[in-house]
Amino acid sequence: MVYPKNCLIIDIGNDQIKIADLKRNKDNVKVNQFAIIATPVNCINDGIILDKVTLNNTIKAVLKEERFKNKRVVFTITSSKIITREVDFPNLKPKKLRPIVENNAAEYFPVNLSEYILDYVVTDTVEVDGEKSLKVSIIAALTGLVQEYVDLADLMDLKLVGIDYAGNSLTNFIKKEKLKGSSMILDMGSESTMVSVTVDDVLKFNRNLSFGTGLLLDCIMNHFEVNQSEAIRISKERPLLNIEQDENPYLSNDVSSSMNQILNGVARLVDYYTSRNQDKIQTIYIVGGGANIYGIEEYIEKFFGIPTKRISDFKSAKGNHNFNNVELFFSNVIGSAFSEINLVPKTIAQGVQSQSRKRTSLLLVVLVAVSLVAAFALLQGKNIGLERRKAQLEKDIAEAQEVQLIKTDFEKITKRVEFREKILEVSKSTSEYFVAVLETMEQEMPSDVFYLAMSDTGTSIEINCIAKDKLTVAKFIETLKGMGFKDVYVPNITQTNTEDESKNFVSFSVSCKY
Repeated sequence: MVYPKNCLIIDIGNDQIKIADLKRNKDNVKVNQFAIIATPVNCINDGIILDKVTLNNTIKAVLKEERFKNKRVVFTITSSKIITREVDFPNLKPKKLRPIVENNAAEYFPVNLSEYILDYVVTDTVEVDGEKSLKVSIIAALTGLVQEYVDLADLMDLKLVGIDYAGNSLTNFIKKEKLKGSSMILDMGSESTMVSVTVDDVLKFNRNLSFGTGLLLDCIMNHFEVNQSEAIRISKERPLLNIEQDENPYLSNDVSSSMNQILNGVARLVDYYTSRNQDKIQTIYIVGGGANIYGIEEYIEKFFGIPTKRISDFKSAKGNHNFNNVELFFSNVIGSAFSEINLVPKTIAQGVQSQSRKRTSLLLVVLVAVSLVAAFALLQGKNIGLERRKAQLEKDIAEAQEVQLIKTDFEKITKRVEFREKILEVSKSTSEYFVAVLETMEQEMPSDVFYLAMSDTGTSIEINCIAKDKLTVAKFIETLKGMGFKDVYVPNITQTNTEDESKNFVSFSVSCKY
């Protein structure tokens, strides 16, 4: 684990802030103190801090009122600005794996990685035909996003010791709950829904949907003309979900339709997962605030035809009776305590080291004086020291060469299978959207559009193309918009001119969200 055994962990959601002072043991955590407070309006959106001052004042007030004493803090963040990729790597020791992950990361993320903070965790070791390989989850967080949490910790006069990604936090929580078989876990928040699939505690799949139970609460607030707190109470106490919508009109129809929108998004991810894995999902578990909605277990079970239940009486946490009543909200907080991911910028760690050096400056002066007295004796051993240094350098060079050879071999293997994998991805995909895109393009696409790449992320179709001019691009976009996608947009487009105008072309990419 990379965080201290005893620390303060804070999860700032769009609607609620969860705070806990935890002490980590081998298989669980002890909850010393906890608090849940409403998130101030317009302070955070999609994990991005919009108003540090108000957040600082709100959190500091509850820390003071509840007499929290711990000054070491970890944040766990839910945001679409944090990207994850699951990648296979050779079975290497951690010292040799890290440089290979860092050197190859640009191949897996379609972004400028100089603007991101990277970390990774090994999720599984698999053996195929007698050869072992590592399943590695690589996480990239936008530096600007992370920096806001660094600044918030400074305002709160707390020592920042860790920043975790909520998807990783949930994965660690699931491991400690020791779920058996093939399970899907839904962390149902107000503004997002985290979808994870595990097989006997091993993470196989993790994605975040950027919508949640806030859709239902909006319906309730509009119908009853109440605020959000009252809408949450109503959602817990009244049976507003009904899978037989024909028999339950008006509000129940609206609430059920909103829930179906969430579950349809989950279903697309399930289709994506099952098209690539043989393990059928046996049980669905739900956590988060949405797990308290009246009748939600039965509703989800009927929707998917899979046994569904809330995770209650956490194995991974021990607290008093009051904590047991709200533990569903703390799955990410608990999981963060066991994290091996830390997205704190290296400059922060270096700053901590710098402060440590300042505190020991007097000792260093004394050591320098002592070393001057011993200078003559050291000169006598100069030749021996140089020989040792030479041997160490030769060893370092040999290790560096070994890493480079492994990297080169890995790149060669990757390039050999890359084309086959792309063809297999297209041919095996069961996504109706992906098939529809291919069929429509064959029939209706402008003849002057040429494909460079196409992929299905599970929530969108990503296409890279070139065309003769921007008018052709516009026609192509109109064709895609007529296919019923939720959104079609062009992240980038570049006009390339040559001396011969007839050879000018436009390169562009298209993202089709479904």
